[in-house]
Amino acid sequence: MIEIAAQELNKYYGSNHVLKGIAFEIYTGERVGLLGKNGSGKTTLFKVITGEEPYESGSVSKASGKKAEMLAQIPVFGENDTAEDVLRSSFAEIADIQQEMKRIEGDETPSALVLYGRLMEEYERLGGYDTEVKLDKVCNGMGKFAEIVWSMENGMITAYDCGFDEYLEMTRPVAIQKRKNARKNPSSKEKTQTNAEKSVPTEDLIIEVEAELKKVNAAIDSALQQSEFLKMNALYTEKSRLEEKIDSLYNAWGQGN
Repeated sequence: MIEIAAQELNKYYGSNHVLKGIAFEIYTGERVGLLGKNGSGKTTLFKVITGEEPYESGSVSKASGKKAEMLAQIPVFGENDTAEDVLRSSFAEIADIQQEMKRIEGDETPSALVLYGRLMEEYERLGGYDTEVKLDKVCNGMGKFAEIVWSMENGMITAYDCGFDEYLEMTRPVAIQKRKNARKNPSSKEKTQTNAEKSVPTEDLIIEVEAELKKVNAAIDSALQQSEFLKMNALYTEKSRLEEKIDSLYNAWGQGN
């Protein structure tokens, strides 16, 4: 069953063509990881899917009775919030209906009985009776990696029918070659290296930073499992810093070979 689909989706910000003919289908049970640099269109795509942003042409559809929600890129949660609390916030409409049904329980007046029946129909339409099962499935699956990877660049998606590790093995040689063919004059940001970094071959530095990034990703996964959301905020910031450093090192390596 198709849960979410898009056909020839186009989105503009003024003259900037942000989403360029996006087309995809996500089936029941599939876990898709969307990757891309800042500005590639990821957040805009999510906002279009959730209905937060309009689009100029194409279509977006979701399975009947289904809705899409989006968490912030660097989420901010309360100190005592658990993973279940955060997930339940996506079912706020269902919770409100449930509270209203409880409020009028026992009221046998004709108007109350009619209202209760309407609320029950809406509750069932939104999947209220399956909420606990859905939450359990999501909580148990949060630590698993994506089984399909989408790479987004310049408003377009390239799909890879594999997990994240396999994706890295497939695309790293391409990424290195692209950086070698990049602009000849590095930016001031790319030129900035410490004396220690200059004394170490760039390839070795890349390996070191990627090892650090791997540790941070493992720490994020652990924090997610333990619902340590405040710790996750700091880890996401560190992850962003390391990814920028790796990108800069790849550029330096490409220009030096």
